[in-house]
Amino acid sequence: MVLCFVTLCNHQSLRDKCKYFRFPRIHTEAKKWETLCRRDDRGLDIENDRICSCHFVNGEKVNGPTIFPWSKPHFDYASLSRSRKRKPETATSASAVSGSGFDTSDINTEGQTDGEAQSLFTCSPSLITDPAHDYALPYEKVVETAKKSTEKICELEGKIRLLESTLKPAFCVQSISSNDAKMLMYTSLRQGTFQAVDNMVQRFEVNYVDGWNPGFMNRSDQLLLTLMKLNMNSPLLDLAERFHCSTATVNNIFITHVCLLHEILFEGIMENYMPSLLKCKSSMPSCFGDFTSCRLVIDATEVNQDVPESMGLQSHTYSSYKNNHTVKSVTGVAPNGTIVYVSRLYPGNTSDVAIVQHSKMLSQLKAGDMILADKVISLTIFILLQRV
Repeated sequence: MVLCFVTLCNHQSLRDKCKYFRFPRIHTEAKKWETLCRRDDRGLDIENDRICSCHFVNGEKVNGPTIFPWSKPHFDYASLSRSRKRKPETATSASAVSGSGFDTSDINTEGQTDGEAQSLFTCSPSLITDPAHDYALPYEKVVETAKKSTEKICELEGKIRLLESTLKPAFCVQSISSNDAKMLMYTSLRQGTFQAVDNMVQRFEVNYVDGWNPGFMNRSDQLLLTLMKLNMNSPLLDLAERFHCSTATVNNIFITHVCLLHEILFEGIMENYMPSLLKCKSSMPSCFGDFTSCRLVIDATEVNQDVPESMGLQSHTYSSYKNNHTVKSVTGVAPNGTIVYVSRLYPGNTSDVAIVQHSKMLSQLKAGDMILADKVISLTIFILLQRV
């Protein structure tokens, strides 16, 4: 199937019975034809592109393509198939044709009388194109359609401006960074602490669990989303509405950053590092005046969890103290209130003594270090230290 190369012409060889001419092999001539066709969407393929005979006077290639939909004034070319002699047009009609911008210099009128040459064009002001083409429309109809299109565009632009004015901006760090109360409410961190954690996280490259990077949201806002989920346990849909994204994006960001924070803060700091007694004394508050050798204050912390499917796991995770299924961890706090040690999680039915013994927390302490704890744990620590 061959298609006409001219813009707006929908003639094709399987449907229309017009002829299809190749472009000239001479580069300058082919370039001239291509310019006349006004195809901005693609370039010319001189081997395959064709122009139908409807764009040539008398349907002859030697006359060159001169008949196009955008030629003004617009003509009715229905008379091209008939070669009837007519009387020369009046001077007014001739001047209208010459002043229209229509190039008649390429039309071959050799061997024709003036009447025959002028009979090739019959002016039809009510049409804008060749009626043989599907894009022929009355001029008044085109004006009316253009007016309606302009009005529709203005109406849509007004709706867009209205929606933009009513749309709330996405939640971000900048919207709460100047208010410490809001920062504490959403993240439980002060602005300086949040900035320190953010700077630390920014140093690491992140591999997202779902395999794709939500690049539309910067890393600081992703950290804020994660801390809001941890602190307030906000539903995924609520966070998606706040940050203008999908629930899948929220889940991808949250799981990734929880793993990242665990690797940086827990495995990198909490599990393998505990401040020395000298550092603890340098920041020890006055209320510890009678406990100057205190290095750590410890206690067990329990967090509720879902009920396991296995009956055996249910018996291990059920805590009689909390009357619920929990996981337990021993937390160590320095005298100045800084969390310096967190053990791994154990089933809620595990005793505090077993956790202290199994976590190997005491291996990071030295002789003479004081540990403050409740009665049961204190007795256990004393026995263990005696064994050491």
